[in-house]
Amino acid sequence: MYYEDYELEDIHEFNKKMLQNMLWYNTERPHHSLSKESLLQYFCDIINSNKSEFSQTCMTYTNT
Repeated sequence: MYYEDYELEDIHEFNKKMLQNMLWYNTERPHHSLSKESLLQYFCDIINSNKSEFSQTCMTYTNT
């Protein structure tokens, strides 16, 4: 989706199209780097297999 394809005068219509595109991109579009799986399928497979393929650096807990 290119922003030029939609008139930016109607922000609600633009947001609707953008949301549709984001949903498609994350739930349906096959990604080459993920063995042609969608992002959603990739994460569901990891969660269901109990693999810890996520970086542990993002799991930092700090006390304040």
